[in-house]
Amino acid sequence: ECRHALDTLATAKAQAQHATDSPQGKLRVIAPIWFATPLFVAALAKFQRQFPNIQLSVNLDNRFTNLVADGYDIALRVSTQPHDQLIARPLSKIRFECVASPSFIAQYGKPATKDDLNRFNCVVPNYVERVIPGTIVADSNNTLMLAEMTKAGMGLAILPHWLIQTDLTSGTLVQVFDHPMNELTLHAVYVNRQFLSSKVRSFIDFLVAELK
Repeated sequence: ECRHALDTLATAKAQAQHATDSPQGKLRVIAPIWFATPLFVAALAKFQRQFPNIQLSVNLDNRFTNLVADGYDIALRVSTQPHDQLIARPLSKIRFECVASPSFIAQYGKPATKDDLNRFNCVVPNYVERVIPGTIVADSNNTLMLAEMTKAGMGLAILPHWLIQTDLTSGTLVQVFDHPMNELTLHAVYVNRQFLSSKVRSFIDFLVAELK
């Protein structure tokens, strides 16, 4: 909380000195590892061009973090139950697809239904509850690693569409079913404070418009 207060004072001082209310300062963001994609980076680049006085500091971690204790201004989370002390602004729907490599499908075939998944090898995240039935042959705390394992033919996986859309287009990965396995909401999560800094508000408003 002291860090937030000092940051607010520094922003106010800079605005007074430059006679401007343009958003500025360091914006500390935490997001899932699978946000390291051209899609999201293109959005960040567009935001930086619109707000050149904001310095982005983007950390990636699949674990939930304490925004106040860890010093973050905002978290991007796919969650159905944000913490009671936090404000969660819906941004976009994220599809999660069941996918496999062409070589895996050539060797083992495709499951006809979700119930058939029990007969197949799979790779899973170890930072959430199990999301796919079947025989676990590998797990990881890194979604990018899971995508590489899947492309290498180690098993089926459920992965966010943002991460694998290029692989689906190129054929490196194949969608197992014609419909997503799941669709969750991406939220911008921030601490419930009386005064929300202009840099945080500008980032949230930008994402709402960009990802609508």
